[in-house]
Formats: sequence, structure tokens, C-alpha cells
Amino acid sequence: MRRLLTLLIAAALIAALTGGSSASAARTCTPDDLQGSRAPAMLNDHGLDTQDEPLIAGTGYRVVVVRELAITDSGGDPDDSTISVTAPSGPALTPTTQDGRPAYAFTPASAGSVRLVVSWDETFRSGDRCSASQSFDIPVLAPTAPTITGKFRRGGSFGSSFVVGLTGRKPQDPTPINMIVRVRKGTTKPPPPRGHALGTFTFEPTGFPGFETSSPTRRFGRVLTADTDPSGKGVQIYPYNNIAFGRTLRFAFSIEVTQGGRRLGGMRSGAACKRKQFSGHSAVRCRAVGLKHRP
Repeated sequence: MRRLLTLLIAAALIAALTGGSSASAARTCTPDDLQGSRAPAMLNDHGLDTQDEPLIAGTGYRVVVVRELAITDSGGDPDDSTISVTAPSGPALTPTTQDGRPAYAFTPASAGSVRLVVSWDETFRSGDRCSASQSFDIPVLAPTAPTITGKFRRGGSFGSSFVVGLTGRKPQDPTPINMIVRVRKGTTKPPPPRGHALGTFTFEPTGFPGFETSSPTRRFGRVLTADTDPSGKGVQIYPYNNIAFGRTLRFAFSIEVTQGGRRLGGMRSGAACKRKQFSGHSAVRCRAVGLKHRP
């Protein structure tokens, strides 16, 4: 009798467990079930189905869960606890939050595409329940380094200057760009590409085609000044403006441009400068000596 009772209890438990699993399994949602809804996630402030720009390899992104997108015309409501985002082929998704919402952070490693899969359950006022899943293939492009330009401005009555500038190119590489300035005085022979630097100017890409920098002005005695170009996209070098009339000021410099440890280009030159008197003011004008651009 005791053995029979044990068998009956075990059978009842198995029946309850299997029956419960079958009852809780949601059917697959039909197009009619999902009418008026979208996958409950956003990337770059857009739904995953309306991405208007490719991703850039090496840039960090976040997919943010936005449950309201999955509310249907027929009264279906997404079950928060069932919403998930996966990337079956990578990259790794790291759970986080954004503005109080669940989110997934990721960084595409290389050009190609990222497949994001969003899954969730819909519940209806009738008590019905269904499961939905949508996948999105989002293109990823390799980042592009900026174009480096260099020029000498003789300057007329406003004085001379040398400028190295940046021109962003799509898709813009988000890695900060460094302009390393090295100088010499009393000679027109540029300094070597290694060694002590007067200063480093750092430019942060802010989205095509802009850059942002907070690098301070650098002065080299009564010889020259290195400063951010007024455009905010480069560095300018100009001579000390109060040298004696009749005196020749000689200096040399090099500007090396790097990004992520990779040398992009730069400029080097010597300068022989004299102060000139103009109507109502004076300015220092230079002659560029051995001006060169280098890769």
C-alpha cells in the first residue's frame, strides 16, 4: 500500500510538471498579433528597422530596450521579463542600463555586419500569449583616418604662419588624434622625429566632420607660439611678434600626426623671419626653408 501511494504521488507530480510546461509555452505570434508593433529596442535613437547610418568598427554602441515599441494595435503588451537582445555571431553584448532602461553595450571589431536578434512575449487581455523574434543585420564599416594638410601662409601685413590641418572623412575613425610639436631655435634645420616635444595637441572626432580639442597654447620663449588653428581642426605655428627690427629670427619645427599609435603624416620646416613695418603696425614675416610634408 505504501509503495502504491508513493507511485501515485510521483505520477501526479510528473503530470503536474509536464502539464504546467505545456500550458505555459507560448505559441508563435502571427503578423496579425503584431500589427502596429515593432521590435522593442533602439540603437542610435532609431528603431532597429530604421537605422539610417552604418556602424563603425571600433566604436562603442548600446542597444536600449524600449518596451513601448512592442505594444500592438490589438492590445498586446510586451512582457518585460521576456525581452532579450542577442548577437549570435558576435560581438559580445554586455548588459547595462541607459536612462533607467535595460541596455546592451557592444563594440564591432571589424567591418562586415552585426546581426541583432530581439525576442519577447506578447500578452493579451484575453489571457492569450505568443512569442515573437526579429533579427536585424546592420552593416559595419572600417573607420577612415582623416586627411592631413599642411601649408605655409606668408601672411602679407598680418604676419606669417605654418598650419597643419585635419579633414574628416566618412566613416570617421573615433580614435583621438595627436599632433606632436617639436622645435629648435637658432637654426632652420628641423628637429628629429623622436625626442623632446614642446607639446601635444589632441583632437577628438565628434562625428563627421568635426573635431574637438581643449589643448592649451604652447610658447617657446621669444621664438614662436604653437596654438590651435581658429578652425579648430589643426595646429598653427607663428613667430614671436616683437623681435627687433633688422634682426633675423631663425627656428625650425616638426609636427607629427598620429592616431591610435599609427603615424598619419605631418609637416616640417625651417623659418627665417624679420619684422616689417606697415602702415600703423608691424608684423613678422618669414621665409619657409626646406618645407616638407611626410607620410
